[in-house]
Amino acid sequence: LYGVRPWAGESVSQLRAAKARPLGDHPPPTRARGRRVPRWLRRLVLRGLAPVPEQRFASMDALLLELQRGLR
Repeated sequence: LYGVRPWAGESVSQLRAAKARPLGDHPPPTRARGRRVPRWLRRLVLRGLAPVPEQRFASMDALLLELQRGLR
């Protein structure tokens, strides 16, 4: 969606440490490299990438349902 990876790191330990922190403003809110990403979709992406499993979608079906709702 954004043309960039959600976490930066040159080693497994750096990536693991980066994934343990919330993404905050990364990926960018609605634009990156000329791409426009709807706010509703950004919200779903950030939820799907949450560092705490309980904050993510309960299942892929739940994510797909939200994606379908957003596309309407």
